[in-house]
Amino acid sequence: MLALAHGGRAEEVALAAGLKLADFAELDAYQFYGDFHRTVYAGSLSLRGMSDRRRKVYDTLFAAFTDGAAQSELQKQYHSLFLIFSQLLAGNPDENFVIDFGGGRLIRSE
Repeated sequence: MLALAHGGRAEEVALAAGLKLADFAELDAYQFYGDFHRTVYAGSLSLRGMSDRRRKVYDTLFAAFTDGAAQSELQKQYHSLFLIFSQLLAGNPDENFVIDFGGGRLIRSE
């Protein structure tokens, strides 16, 4: 996937993130599917089930595909998918929050 976003620079981008291309190869479709759906249902709480390395892989993929530089149809589809995934993780707080009934919003409280 990283090669799709960065072509010949995939290894350079991986190394800059402190990863190897093999780290990306270890993320199979089944793991991605599970992580995505856990995130849909549990938001940032799903991060507890992911290793630090896998989170780093996702962060690198999010940055690679959400920069708006998608050109091919496949790149555009990955762009949409990773944009949704990253926004699910950055959305409303999932724990330690206060409900502001007057303002109609959730406030993160650490």
